[in-house]
Amino acid sequence: MKNILLLGTLLALSGAVWGQVAPASTDFKSDVCAQCNMAVTNQNYAAQIVTTGKPLFFDDIGCLVQYERAKKIKAASIKVRYVRSVVGDAWVQADKAVWLTTKDVRTPMGYGLHAFADQKSADAFVKANKSAKPIAWKDVPAAVPDGMGSM
Repeated sequence: MKNILLLGTLLALSGAVWGQVAPASTDFKSDVCAQCNMAVTNQNYAAQIVTTGKPLFFDDIGCLVQYERAKKIKAASIKVRYVRSVVGDAWVQADKAVWLTTKDVRTPMGYGLHAFADQKSADAFVKANKSAKPIAWKDVPAAVPDGMGSM
């Protein structure tokens, strides 16, 4: 038991040393989107900004982009952005996710942006949804139109 506690402590410290910031714990029953004020209930499309203060949750990556675009947060206070992988049960750093866009598969707020933890999962999504196209993280903000997504 002591070895397990020691190992857990060492892993936590190694994350802090390497500058990794873990995603905040999310309650998919009561957390509310910081942008549109809707409940963050869809575990496959949620996003968050880990800040120097409390974490901010979003029901769709488009809402996160809109929030930042409106300058509701100072860039200096952002430690990391996370998104949920469409496949699986994982938080992925937004800039490390494999991104796809499609208008045929609905997202919570209709932005049509899908994040995956790995290329294999993204390829399987493309195979099942022929209209899906790859998009780089740096191009995601430009793919989010001003205003709300279509519901």
